[in-house]
Amino acid sequence: MVAHLLSYPLGIANSTVSCLPRDVAISGEHNSTSLIISRPGQYDIRYFWSLGPDPTTNWSTQLLVRIDPTITVVTTVNCFDNLPLRP
Repeated sequence: MVAHLLSYPLGIANSTVSCLPRDVAISGEHNSTSLIISRPGQYDIRYFWSLGPDPTTNWSTQLLVRIDPTITVVTTVNCFDNLPLRP
């Protein structure tokens, strides 16, 4: 599933991605990038987990950025393809 990425220069980078309707989010990954050389301590992961109703349908990541306003985060979700039941 393709991830949505958003970057905010105010100290927070968010990314949330959704499965297709009726599919279930079973795991996720995240990757952060920066336009400048990253050093340890430039950001903290505030959360990285699944969101949504039960069963979950989304995966989300949020970074708290301390120094570098160019950091972006990309979240990827692995979805279980829940096919509709046949009549």
